Amino acid sequence: MDLKQYKYEDATHKLMCSHQYNRYSRVEYSMHCLILKEMPGNRAKIIVFGDHRLKWENCNGKRTIRYVEGNRIKPLQSLR
Repeated sequence: MDLKQYKYEDATHKLMCSHQYNRYSRVEYSMHCLILKEMPGNRAKIIVFGDHRLKWENCNGKRTIRYVEGNRIKPLQSLR
């Protein structure tokens, strides 16, 4: 599978994430994604665009396949 064929502009959803630095410090963020396949057990195979530390313009087109729980994925239209 060639990940380069998928573009940031094709993203239909956002992956809701959080990063825990210590007991009292937590940062929540979201990343654009595209659902590739619905899986059993309310999971999904997705392509995530970018990196949580950098904006899309600065991450050199990074794309990653991830398997996540379905409740962490939200449609882009519902977030606007």
